[in-house]
Amino acid sequence: MFLGVVSGAGAGVLKSTNDGLTWELLGNSVFEGANIGSIAVHPTQKKILYVSVWSGGPGGGVYQSTDSGLNWTNLTPFHSGAASDVIIARYNPDVLYAGLVSTDGQATNGVYRSGDGGQNWRGVGLESGFFLGGAVRLESGSSPGRVYVSLFGFGTRQGSNDPVFGIYRYRTHNDGKRWHQLGATPGSFENRSWHVVLAVDPKDDDHIIANDEYALFESTDAGRHWTAAETMGDDYANATFDAENHLVVTADRSVYRRTKKSKKWSVQVGDLAVTLSYDLALDPNNPEVLYGVAQDHPSAMKLDTFNPWQYMPAGGETGKVLVDPTNSKRLYISSPQNTERFVQRSSDGGKHWKTILTITAFGDDDYGLAYATQKSFVMDITGFPRSMGTTRGVFHSVNNGGEWKTFGAGLPNIIVTDLKMLQAKHVLAAATFGRGAWEILIGPSTISGNVFEDRDGDGVQDASDSGIEGVTVFLDANGNDKLDRFEFRTTTGGHGHYLFDEVPPSIYAVRQVVPYGYVQTTKNPRSLTVGGSQVQGRDFGNQAVETRGPRARFVHPTELHWLPGRQPGQPIGAQAEFSSLARSGKKRKATQSSGRKARRPKR
Repeated sequence: MFLGVVSGAGAGVLKSTNDGLTWELLGNSVFEGANIGSIAVHPTQKKILYVSVWSGGPGGGVYQSTDSGLNWTNLTPFHSGAASDVIIARYNPDVLYAGLVSTDGQATNGVYRSGDGGQNWRGVGLESGFFLGGAVRLESGSSPGRVYVSLFGFGTRQGSNDPVFGIYRYRTHNDGKRWHQLGATPGSFENRSWHVVLAVDPKDDDHIIANDEYALFESTDAGRHWTAAETMGDDYANATFDAENHLVVTADRSVYRRTKKSKKWSVQVGDLAVTLSYDLALDPNNPEVLYGVAQDHPSAMKLDTFNPWQYMPAGGETGKVLVDPTNSKRLYISSPQNTERFVQRSSDGGKHWKTILTITAFGDDDYGLAYATQKSFVMDITGFPRSMGTTRGVFHSVNNGGEWKTFGAGLPNIIVTDLKMLQAKHVLAAATFGRGAWEILIGPSTISGNVFEDRDGDGVQDASDSGIEGVTVFLDANGNDKLDRFEFRTTTGGHGHYLFDEVPPSIYAVRQVVPYGYVQTTKNPRSLTVGGSQVQGRDFGNQAVETRGPRARFVHPTELHWLPGRQPGQPIGAQAEFSSLARSGKKRKATQSSGRKARRPKR
């Protein structure tokens, strides 16, 4: 069984019981919108789970489930801030450690220990004053009482006015009764609380992994001395040791594995979609070619049928690529973080680039503005969009925005950062926040059928049943059985035939506006999902009102004004008109004989 967590839209615990082929989302009703920091699973009682929550959803804290993730309880209600980490001690599954932080200097900030599965907690003596808005990362050794902690924060130490800003690491051999500070790592200071890495070798308590900015370090003497552990320079988020004691590291760009003996690193992402894509560009003349910009990647990338994603000598981790629709080799790229090469052009498909625009630097917040402005770069606007990306996936409208529905199957419940449509090739591509790039075919459909005069009312078009010309047929996109302003419509031709071509993919109910003087004899067709489909035989039979029953007769439009309670011009279906008219016959005669002067319609 595999378990993981997802934050933000669709937050909760992910569970797989088939080696990751499919996943089930648990606890979303509790954690929707939450920023989840970590998950811990009891080693023998698999139904017992713990997660730490930074913020959002039900609020920060340590939460426990005793029924495999269906229901959850907050174990740290005494703390109103965040919980950045929770672990189960390797040496005793009843022992938990948690890191609690806040943005308002709460007295409850600090490292806490529970010896009864989270029911009761106590502080373990580490100073808490400088955890203000920071983070705590924890890991235990295998020996009883051995625990390591990395503290990231800013503020002042307890009992002192000296400012503190940085990462401080400690170890204890006796369950927190006494702590020893570790030596400092030699890299540049990591100033982001969500990028604090700590791992302990389960077979060697003195072998630990930690990080500085874009660098990993390891110690084999319990943190007294450190050496560089890698040269990839990625933005690291977590580290652990697998069952074979190889080091595995997750980062913004990929998942890495270092073998125990050779110390060689390899990329282990496989087909796991982890890239945070910002923008996609499609070649209008070749759907097999894509361009993209993604977080922490040093330049823009290109993908085609014969080559995997490859870096181009232009762009950065922000910006946007445009492809000239008249010449696939002519590309443009914006680089908001590089104002000296703000816009560049390539005439050979991305091999060589020429700067065509430089700008003055944004100012003090170049980095943030680069992200905010990276999509403000377009070549042309060709029409009203029918799809949009949201924090809940892709939504689709087939009536110019009158109604929106979730579009397509298989896309993760994730933020969509960019959408591109290659209309000539019927391809829609989506860039996602942390789950890579996705494509779906959006081929148009045709829907056709006949509207006929069903003389005998049996719902079947016989040889003697002719088509009815000029009948309105529409695609009901919102399921209200009414023709709304923005819904697709057409009219039948001389033989009663109708055709919708270039129908966008969606779910529709085909309906007719029953012609005056008729009632529909066929059942309404069921709703259908179309996407590159050719749907035929959506037929409608109609029987003239005057042929139904011995009392039936033709109803003139002006005669409808005689119906009890009816206002002039009030719309009503033909079948209902006839029924109401037949039922009201006696009442009309009584009204006329009462002395009122009634005006008869002219024939």
